[in-house]
Amino acid sequence: MLCEVVTVSIDEVLPVRIAAFSDRGVSPGGHSPGDETAIHNAVRVDGKVVCVGTLNHDPSPRSDYKPVWRVRGMATLPEHQGRGYGRKLLRACIQQIAQDGGGLLWGNLRVAAVPFYESYGFAVHDDVFASVNGALHRYGEMLILR
Repeated sequence: MLCEVVTVSIDEVLPVRIAAFSDRGVSPGGHSPGDETAIHNAVRVDGKVVCVGTLNHDPSPRSDYKPVWRVRGMATLPEHQGRGYGRKLLRACIQQIAQDGGGLLWGNLRVAAVPFYESYGFAVHDDVFASVNGALHRYGEMLILR
């Protein structure tokens, strides 16, 4: 089995986002603001994209630290969840930011995914808020050094 982290186009990201989130009412069309200028990373298994995540240079709503990166749209196809692909992808994103000089990585983290992000060192704020589609999130951030 060939498993690799690659940079992909938004066209390869959308089917995974839709499959992972639509039943939860999250990003039903798959699109997120800033997709056109974002870096889209994915885990491919035997040539098939099974896990995706997007990095943008969106400013943090809670910190003025620069450079800044935002992680969003982390999603794994339902039939491939629980196999460590999200971990592999987040590690690669963190490494990519470190190689690019480091910076602040932040995200509006789905409440159910908070323990996943905390296991990587994200500091997560206590307040819970609903996104425009009603999904519950918490703000989290981590500093990545070169």
